[in-house]
Amino acid sequence: MTSATAPRPAAKTVRDRLIDAAEVCLRAKGIRSTTVSEVAEVAGVSRGWLYRHFPDKNALLGAAIVRLNEAYWSDSHAMLEQIDGLDEQIAAGIRHGRTAYADPGAILMKLRL
Repeated sequence: MTSATAPRPAAKTVRDRLIDAAEVCLRAKGIRSTTVSEVAEVAGVSRGWLYRHFPDKNALLGAAIVRLNEAYWSDSHAMLEQIDGLDEQIAAGIRHGRTAYADPGAILMKLRL
């Protein structure tokens, strides 16, 4: 008798953990106040290990912002695909775009801070 086991989710890479930690810090403190040391601490790695993956704070936060932006647009496209009619899609897109500042995952929120 064999039992089927559910596939385990792939372990996150250190790079993914660093970007996750950068997102946490961005939400809590914004771009200017987020430090490399804090991101490393939240990710559970040393600053030296962080620098093996990202050469500086700009590259790290840039990667986090790019990922947040991609998620925002992916969600936006998925939402619009559910709506019939170009006129309804345009109206829904405008409503959705106006809420971008309220969405903590949107790139506009990060840049505003």
